[in-house]
Amino acid sequence: MIRSLFLLAALTLPAHAAERVVSVNAALTEIVVALEAADQLVAVDVSSTLADPQLPRLGYHRQLSAEGILAMNPDQVLAGDTAGPASTLDTLRQADIPVLVMTNPQTGEALKAHIRELAKVLEREPQGEALVNKVSQQLDGLSRQSAATRAKPQVLFLMSSSQRGLRIGGKGTPADTLLTLAGAENLADFEGYRSITAEGILALAPQALLTIQMPGEAVPDLVEQHPLLAHLPGAARVYALPAQSMIGGLSLGGLDTAQDLQEWLDTQGLNALAMEAAGE
Repeated sequence: MIRSLFLLAALTLPAHAAERVVSVNAALTEIVVALEAADQLVAVDVSSTLADPQLPRLGYHRQLSAEGILAMNPDQVLAGDTAGPASTLDTLRQADIPVLVMTNPQTGEALKAHIRELAKVLEREPQGEALVNKVSQQLDGLSRQSAATRAKPQVLFLMSSSQRGLRIGGKGTPADTLLTLAGAENLADFEGYRSITAEGILALAPQALLTIQMPGEAVPDLVEQHPLLAHLPGAARVYALPAQSMIGGLSLGGLDTAQDLQEWLDTQGLNALAMEAAGE
């Protein structure tokens, strides 16, 4: 099952550790840094905020330039399955640059498989196993805490923009993954994202709202933007997910965010509120 995660990989592992690595995926860059291999990075994409700010940035991961990457003289390129255009990756392969394309992990087991694969490429296997153990402990802690709560807090992930209005995230979205890990119920029971009105949100009656906070920006004031939400009991309970935790599937930062979210749900009394609403 895990092996299927790498069907998209065009991978020729070098006989020695990759020493000049280009990472064009924020979650993979995060793992490289956690493996204590940051010194092997020579360039990253603009979303890789955890990398050394002095490293060259190669632009947006969906609009990569083969010339820009080749100029870094890499001996390994790490990319997510949304990297592109495809012609850029093909050019790199034709230049005999090993390109490892990894699908965005949606589960803890998939994340651990990513860690082990990168640890092998970077020859950081001891650090990889230590990191896998840490991730396993985080996942176990989240699972134990969730199992201890008989009723799940009912939450909505909400995005608001002047161009697209209100949108909520359903199953298969990064927010849904974090909600599940934190032991909450996502009231959006469809796949992907959908537009919604403020009245529609009131009808769903979430006990809390999640939103997203972009780097360097304040937490969006959802009630100010949509005054009808003031009638929602959960309007006063808003948790902002860091944008970085929602890039590239389930990431190391996403696990940390899930732990923070789980603690926040408890401190807000939402676990008790959910049990009360369920008649327990």
